[in-house]
Amino acid sequence: MRSAIRKIFRFLWISVALFLLVQGAIVWSIVHKLDDRTLEAALSRPMMLIHVTAPDQVDGFPCNCNRTLRADEVPATVHDALIATEDSRFYYHPGVDPISIVAAVASGGARGGSTITQQLVKTAITGDYPTLLRKLVEAGFALRVERLYTKDDVLRLYLSRVSFGTVDGIQVYGLRDAARVYFGKEPSGLNRYEAAILVGMLKGTSYYHPIRKRQAALDRALVVMGNAGTAKDDAADRAALARALPRQAVASPERSRFVEDELLTEFRALGLARTPGWYRILSSIDPIAQYQVERVTEAELRTEPGSNANRAAALSVDREGFVLAMLGGRNYARSTFNIAMNGERQAASTAKLATYLAALENGWSAEDTVWDAKSHIQGFRPRNADGRYLGQIPLARCFRESRNVCTVWLAEQVGMDKVAEMAQRIGLTAAREPGQSVVLGAAETTLAQSVAAFGAVANDGRVRRPTTVLAVLGALGRIALQNSPDARGPVVDAPTRDRMRALLRLVVTDGTGANAQFIGADAYGKTGTSQRNRDAWFIGFTSDGITTGIWVGPEDNQVMHGVGGGGLPARIFSRYNINMVERFRAYGASGHEAGTPLPR
Repeated sequence: MRSAIRKIFRFLWISVALFLLVQGAIVWSIVHKLDDRTLEAALSRPMMLIHVTAPDQVDGFPCNCNRTLRADEVPATVHDALIATEDSRFYYHPGVDPISIVAAVASGGARGGSTITQQLVKTAITGDYPTLLRKLVEAGFALRVERLYTKDDVLRLYLSRVSFGTVDGIQVYGLRDAARVYFGKEPSGLNRYEAAILVGMLKGTSYYHPIRKRQAALDRALVVMGNAGTAKDDAADRAALARALPRQAVASPERSRFVEDELLTEFRALGLARTPGWYRILSSIDPIAQYQVERVTEAELRTEPGSNANRAAALSVDREGFVLAMLGGRNYARSTFNIAMNGERQAASTAKLATYLAALENGWSAEDTVWDAKSHIQGFRPRNADGRYLGQIPLARCFRESRNVCTVWLAEQVGMDKVAEMAQRIGLTAAREPGQSVVLGAAETTLAQSVAAFGAVANDGRVRRPTTVLAVLGALGRIALQNSPDARGPVVDAPTRDRMRALLRLVVTDGTGANAQFIGADAYGKTGTSQRNRDAWFIGFTSDGITTGIWVGPEDNQVMHGVGGGGLPARIFSRYNINMVERFRAYGASGHEAGTPLPR
């Protein structure tokens, strides 16, 4: 009898050991398959939750595209209330708190055992699956997160990622948006009552919603204040909280609709919509860069009120072709069409890139002489924007001053077929266009195509399609896709790229793109203005390898007044880059090899 019992116990112990070993191996593989770069993107980059209910049936939820809070943006009122209520030993545990786990088990689940770090992981990576494996994976990620980040960083990331309920059916993500939506202020302006209301929501946003469940929210806020030691007089606190509770939202939750649409489009194109399940799309977009390009573009457009420059688009990519910022248009409510990715417009003089690359590749140099005289060209005879024709001038001057006649003469010497082939090779045109339409930019292109073409010159000669999806996570944080932009090439050799970069630098230092200069890094680029000022472009890059394209135009069938590529677009390029120069330097230094952490 005893022998049989011993065998049963031995079998049970072996079974438990094997179970734990298998579970441990699964947890290890999930937690450590994410490289640091993907993990940091999950915690701080725009993220979109996707539910594939059936093959090719996709429900997309609003993107958490808000800027990550800085540590100094978390007010003491929120900091103290959060720590006291959600994780009193936050500064003493390594991401997992054994004492809280024991207390949670002892309470039969009435008390939570998760730390703030684990809650961050659940929100950003694993999801809320009610399984033991999810808790184990969550704990594993939490330990790893705390090795990468300081405690204050974990706190600000949590407060940037967590949901503060819904308003009009749209999630309110992060403390910054919650303070704005519910109270109409920045986080730094939250008083102790408002802070207690928001922290109180975190136990259950639907149960303690300050607008829809006012009494429950008030009672919960009193508990939070008691935990934080900020409660003074029950009656007075209740009255103050009742006054602080919002009766309606002050503003609508923040959304980035163009970003959401592009993420969903790319998700479908990657073939993931065929497999049912929950997914987290991690975007390459830098929320600081996104904020800057939107802010700067709007501010610059307002300086030209009578110009008819009513539309704008922008696209900024890193060395690998991952999108850092994308402005699809000024007003999604007026037009959902993403100009940056899909708008086909005349390339104007930005297309001269193809002519000069073809010339340099075929032995021409910046010092060679070209003819800026109509009498020396055949067929179509364009005019120069300044009405002047300078005769024999250096090739470099023809390019930096964006002169049309000498560019056409050069294209005729090189061969129109070679110019057309180069335009297609670098992706400036999707198909082979007649050389005559390419030379001066009558052929149409998109901002995405132009940025990819200039990016090839800026970096390693490869043409990379701008891509916003960095990675896709499946259940429990498993990698469903580690993405990389489509790349062709190298399409241009290194000596030709070097000589082309020198010409593009002259455009900024001593040519039509002077307004694109900024302090902190070297700028390179090309201006472009189409006939009757229907398109104004500046496409360029920095010495850190960040390529940015700016397009400005009027409403359909209208023209702009006094707006050219060297003006408004070049100024937007300059202001955007000068605000991002330190951050972009980190991108340039890392080169964004696989696994390289992103700037935080």
